[in-house]
Amino acid sequence: RLNHLFLDFSSISECRFNNSRLHAVVFAGSELVENDFTHTDILYCNFNGVRCTDTTFNESDLYASRFINSRIKRTGFRDCNLQRVHFEYSRITDADYQYSNTADAYFEEQ
Repeated sequence: RLNHLFLDFSSISECRFNNSRLHAVVFAGSELVENDFTHTDILYCNFNGVRCTDTTFNESDLYASRFINSRIKRTGFRDCNLQRVHFEYSRITDADYQYSNTADAYFEEQ
């Protein structure tokens, strides 16, 4: 369980956060490449401005997390809780949201 951890402006690759509990963790401005957040509680986390590539958040709860002004490529959000998740002003390409509640998230792609 990680609470109130600051990982901002980091380069994080090939890490496994799966089955973890992240609460109010700050990843802002970081580069995330080939990471696994499957089956993870990711509540109130800050991913603003991240560059996220080939990462999976599948089957995770991302309640009230923020990906504002981020670049997201080939990333899975399959079967996720996206309630109150913010993706405004983000460039999103080839992301998988199948079975996720995208109607409860905020999108305004740039």
